Amino acid sequence: MGKCRNGGVFFALASLLAACGGDDKSEGGQPPVEQDAEVRQLEDVGNPPDGKTNADSGDDEDTGGGTDGGPVDDLGLVRNVEDCESACQVYADCGRLDVWNGTLDACRAACDAGAGPRLPDFFSCVAVSTCDALDQCQPPPPPPATCADVCDALFACEGDTTGLPFADSAACQAEVCAADAERATDLLRCGEAHVLEDACEVGDFAFCLGEAFYDDCFLACAADAACAGEASVASTWACAVACDEATRSGDPLQRRRDEQRRDCVVAASGNCDAIGRCGAPAVRPIVGDATVEALCAANADCPVFAVETCAETAAAVLPDLADGAIDCLLEHMTAACDDGALYRCFAPAPAADGGCEEHCLVQQLCGTLPDGRSEGACVDACAATLAAGGAAAAELDASFRCDAEATCAEVEACQAAGGPVDLCRSACSRQVECGASADLQGCETACVEGFGTVRRAAERLCAQNAECGQVDLCLPPAPPPCAALCDLLDDCNLEGDVSCVTACDDADYVAPEAFDPRLACHASTARCRERIECEAGDLSGGYACIGYCRARLECNGDTSAEAQRNCLQSCGAGPGGADGLVFEAAAECLAGAGLGAECAVLQACLNDAAGDETCDRVCGAQADCGVSFDGDPNACVRDCEASLDSADGAADAACTLSAVRRGEGCRAVLTCNDLPVAEPSAACATVCSARAVCGEDLDAYRCEVECDADPTGDAVRAACAERVECAELQLCVDAAGVVPDACAAGCGAVEPCNAFGADGVAADVADCGAQCGASAILDGAETADALGACLSSSAEVCTRDAAESCFAVSNADPICVESYDALEECGIADIIQGDRNQYYLDCAANLAADEAGTRMSAQCIIDTAAMAMGDMFACFGVIACFPGLGM
Repeated sequence: MGKCRNGGVFFALASLLAACGGDDKSEGGQPPVEQDAEVRQLEDVGNPPDGKTNADSGDDEDTGGGTDGGPVDDLGLVRNVEDCESACQVYADCGRLDVWNGTLDACRAACDAGAGPRLPDFFSCVAVSTCDALDQCQPPPPPPATCADVCDALFACEGDTTGLPFADSAACQAEVCAADAERATDLLRCGEAHVLEDACEVGDFAFCLGEAFYDDCFLACAADAACAGEASVASTWACAVACDEATRSGDPLQRRRDEQRRDCVVAASGNCDAIGRCGAPAVRPIVGDATVEALCAANADCPVFAVETCAETAAAVLPDLADGAIDCLLEHMTAACDDGALYRCFAPAPAADGGCEEHCLVQQLCGTLPDGRSEGACVDACAATLAAGGAAAAELDASFRCDAEATCAEVEACQAAGGPVDLCRSACSRQVECGASADLQGCETACVEGFGTVRRAAERLCAQNAECGQVDLCLPPAPPPCAALCDLLDDCNLEGDVSCVTACDDADYVAPEAFDPRLACHASTARCRERIECEAGDLSGGYACIGYCRARLECNGDTSAEAQRNCLQSCGAGPGGADGLVFEAAAECLAGAGLGAECAVLQACLNDAAGDETCDRVCGAQADCGVSFDGDPNACVRDCEASLDSADGAADAACTLSAVRRGEGCRAVLTCNDLPVAEPSAACATVCSARAVCGEDLDAYRCEVECDADPTGDAVRAACAERVECAELQLCVDAAGVVPDACAAGCGAVEPCNAFGADGVAADVADCGAQCGASAILDGAETADALGACLSSSAEVCTRDAAESCFAVSNADPICVESYDALEECGIADIIQGDRNQYYLDCAANLAADEAGTRMSAQCIIDTAAMAMGDMFACFGVIACFPGLGM
């Protein structure tokens, strides 16, 4: 193989290898004559080194010389290539313009574009490569476009650049390229796609750059402009810039509102109807069969709303009203105009779902959450307030409307003007203005006191929206004495979770005829089990008083609701005196007459009431309560009969019979007759009260007397009764009440440690022993012994905290016990730091800090362990339950 020389001038190693590679022997297998390292011009490459022409050498073959259009014979030549023009001419002379799509211009353009320090390498390759190998010579790629290139090219285009955030190429380079690397990258990317290489798609470039700079702000502005028919680069960019500035600063609630609307607009994908609804406050639908058109047609004849603005007023107020309000209003306008019950159509809609979430988010954004409260805690507290009802719930519900304001300042102003006092003053001023009320102060007071009720809300909504001439029909009747009924319910823990007074008032608003029988039923008894029957719907216990009050009032022409209700309360408690004796004698007859009895029937019951058995009943009640009458049972009857005609005697007898009827028990019977009443011990009072609350048919006073007859074990049984629900109470009642020795020793050991007192683990050492003894009854002797041992051990450090820790373990909440048992059943209790006692202590502390979360986590452990069914791998799923326990 012959040598390939480069004359010591050119250094294109890759091209030299390509040129020298392969079999380069001449015909006959002889190597070619080695050429001198001289440089020859392209026009001379057809001549041999001795000066002879090809023709002189006798070679008749076509050598492709440059003069006759064929490819040159480049064997062993080194060309002089100094610039793009000469390099591209080599391709032309070699017939290799195919490398450049067949044109010299394409070659020159590629070469010119590759100007730079590496371009001489291309020239070197072309100079030494054979024609066949020229395709391996490539100019360096053009240098990448720069941000400045885009700026120059953009303003060289003829497109409209008005509105872009820079006025010319210099500003573009200074304000973007040199000022913001991230935006410079975005500008270059958009320029490469829409401006460079003479693309000049200025509009597309502006959209690309706007989306890159301002993201959803630009997209939303572009969509809004398109829907408004005002799309232009200038207006869209101005909108996007303003949007971006508002997003980066200003009111946090406004930022959220803007973000919500932008997301909505972008998601609408150009649907202008959907875009038009973006950002509009959610409006509760009007639920009912009637239409606003039909309503306003009827309103023309019976104007509840101003006729000229009926549609607007109805559309504004109806979403705030309960379902069916539109049908109620249409019925009023068409069939019962001016019937005085317009207020019933204005019952407010219930609080909207999700109101608490939005309310607390707004508070969090505006920095108005109470100190230390998280957004989640706010939601929980809000939900609890709504569930409880009452004025606080109504005030919270009213404040929800402020959450739709655009800025925190507007929310604050709305809430400041939307409290109960302001809303009531506005409604009451309207009543006075329209002549429906003359007592502004009285109206405001009643409105604020009943703010949480449907009655007052309907009154406010009606007065604020009705025609002035109809406002007098917006005034509902006065509410019933719900506080009195709720006191009776409270005595038996029947008031429920919702505000009792509010629930009672709302029930009367819906069905006013139901209150009096309910009040009479509850007022007529002191027995909780009978009041439970009243709440269950059996109101017969109040029929006697309803009949009595009707006979005394309605049958004599007094139909006042207030007088009737006062009478029912007085009758239920016992009218007293001579009237009381008549009622007690007639009670059975009156009850049997029923609710709808004629006045004559009721009066007959009162007239025919026999008093002959009065004293027998009075003395029998005393005997049942253990009164001995000094061995002469008839003495009581004689004394009673002798005193019945006196006011005092009649009062005592009526009091006694009332106490029996109402189930008030022996304490009341003895008190009515001025007989001694023994004061029970605290322990016996506790046990007997618990038994009565749990529904045992016993007289609490007799129970206490019998209990006090033998005080042994009373303290332990009482401590037990205080800890249990009704289902376990009998365990306490039947227990011997012994204080285990370990309990006595432990309580005695911590007595010097300041562990007892009003805020200690027990009132005193005796109380400590009683509580420990109660643990023996409820939790087993082993638990009580462990508590006693713990107390004895804690005496070594002798602090109140140490003693409290012992009781915390002993009185562990069942959820703590069950969750630890579940861990043990899974065999993974050792993942908990500390032993069972420490777990109980931690669990108790967590319950105190976050009861709902702790119970949820503990239940998670119990459920996970149960599903694992002993599978160790599955058991480890309980680890996910621990965050709520804080362990």
